[in-house]
Amino acid sequence: MAKKKAKKESKKKSSKKNLASTLKNIQKGWKKTQPRKVGAPVPDDSYSARIESAVIEESKSSGRLQVHWELEITDGDYKGRKIHKFSGLETDDNLAFLQGDLETLELPIPEKIDDLGEVLEDAKGLLLEINVRTKEEFTNIDFIELLEDDEGEEEEEEEEEDDEEDDEASEDEDEDEAENEDEDEEEEELTKASVRKMNRDELETAIDEYDLS
Repeated sequence: MAKKKAKKESKKKSSKKNLASTLKNIQKGWKKTQPRKVGAPVPDDSYSARIESAVIEESKSSGRLQVHWELEITDGDYKGRKIHKFSGLETDDNLAFLQGDLETLELPIPEKIDDLGEVLEDAKGLLLEINVRTKEEFTNIDFIELLEDDEGEEEEEEEEEDDEEDDEASEDEDEDEAENEDEDEEEEELTKASVRKMNRDELETAIDEYDLS
């Protein structure tokens, strides 16, 4: 009995050492990781959110065909929180609501539903106002309106500034080239003028020096 008890205690100690070693190995990742909550619920309210992805898939629980929207709240107390919206594709009502969402996002409604995936790809990155409302145990997320994207505008402004700088640089280069051409013409005129003033000996020296014979 004493031997069995000793073996159990030895195994416990070994297990604790292994656990401690494993925890020590992941300490670096634990320290630099930032808290993240995926799909956590938020209170009923209106929010601005950015669409992270929109894909057609089958529900893991029911097998229902649906569009899975992943959104990230972009302001307020819940900034950075990820939430999910699921748009069914099986009934006429489902399809009507989905088409309404596409109109809200100012995306085209494809003639063929086979092309829906391509349209949804263009939804990624869009900024919009959403309304979260809870009814019994279900949470509904409504798309309210597309919002102006400050980040997108800043990128466009930066591109315009870069284009202006490129244009200015091009103009400076053109001016430098024109100045160089003027200088070359002046040098050529000075050379002709100096040649006219040369005597016979100077002309012979110039011919030999520039190999003009």
